[in-house]
Amino acid sequence: MRPSASDDRVPGVGRGRTHLERGVAEAIALRDGDVVALVGAGGKTTAMLRLARELQARGKAVVVTTTTRIRPPGHRHRLRLVLGRTARELHDGVRAALADGDVPVAGHAVAADGKVIGVVAAEVARLAHLRAVDHVLVEADGARGKPFKAPRRHEPVIPAAASLVIVVVGIDAVGYRLRTAAHHVAPVRAIARAAGEDVLGPRTIARVLLDPAGGRKGTPPRARIVYLINKADTAARIEHAHVLSRELLAGGARHVVIAALRRREAILRVDRREVR
Repeated sequence: MRPSASDDRVPGVGRGRTHLERGVAEAIALRDGDVVALVGAGGKTTAMLRLARELQARGKAVVVTTTTRIRPPGHRHRLRLVLGRTARELHDGVRAALADGDVPVAGHAVAADGKVIGVVAAEVARLAHLRAVDHVLVEADGARGKPFKAPRRHEPVIPAAASLVIVVVGIDAVGYRLRTAAHHVAPVRAIARAAGEDVLGPRTIARVLLDPAGGRKGTPPRARIVYLINKADTAARIEHAHVLSRELLAGGARHVVIAALRRREAILRVDRREVR
């Protein structure tokens, strides 16, 4: 196998397109029926909700959930918090929300800190098999707002039903000390041999994201992996993102997306590794 990096710009993304958020599904090569798990740091929730809104606009029935904890979605973009102590309660609430044209955000309860307590990993498959559901999007990791991480022993919580895993990283981590940019230093140090005072660069980040104990940890054997480099919203960050993409492709990644998910024109570039 010989890797060959290719610059594959998403069709239709650029000047003059009015619904550019639709480029997210194209960029990650979403397939019918995909169960999508998002891990890593630097924009998981933003990516998940943007993709949910896009799919809803296309008439798809989408369920958003988590196997960890997330903040309640509020009332924007027809997101509806659906809580159920039992599977039946949860499924009934999901069906009702979808029938009303809303995107259900499914969980079991709201914790004392105000966050939604997510479902167990096995419940994701049951949600995906509901007759009314086209896609389930799952936030399967936590990072407390940091742009970069390697998982701890109990992380991430990727459901076995996941067919697509999106490994997210914030490119704003580049140039900062590890102890500042990373969510927990020890797991990164174990993989990259980096000290807390070391300044992060694309090569170190790529090493962690590609490692079986890092960004790829817990991925189901048949699931596709997409690396999503987020926050490429300045000239310097875009250049760093290009370097990181090349490092990922050289290290074996097959699909890398560079994005600035809080901008209307979210997708900057899609790089693929051709395997021959």
